[in-house]
Amino acid sequence: MIDWDDILHRPAFEELGLSALYRVGDQGDGIPVRLRRDAADQVVPFSGARIVTEASVYLARVMELSAAGVTPAAGDTITLLDGAGQPLETREVQGEPRREDSRRLLWTLDTVAVSGDAP
Repeated sequence: MIDWDDILHRPAFEELGLSALYRVGDQGDGIPVRLRRDAADQVVPFSGARIVTEASVYLARVMELSAAGVTPAAGDTITLLDGAGQPLETREVQGEPRREDSRRLLWTLDTVAVSGDAP
């Protein structure tokens, strides 16, 4: 059986990904993960108009979170880390995480900055 995650995503997340700690319900020490920022803008309907907003969306590998026994949910947090492993920013998952890729190998996490953190 072909391991599509290993072929398609693991190398990109290792090379281009961001180190982070994933906290279920913003509790505990966090699970070390690699995330990729998805910088696509979102189009939001508002009062008959369509407004383009910058999205703060991160992608996480299903396999990596499943191995830690985690299914992402609204209210979970991610703390982005610098190269030395120090916290840069904490973001909260808002809305329900989605699996939008064709092979359902990635979680799409729409996030918002936690109060007090830089955007």
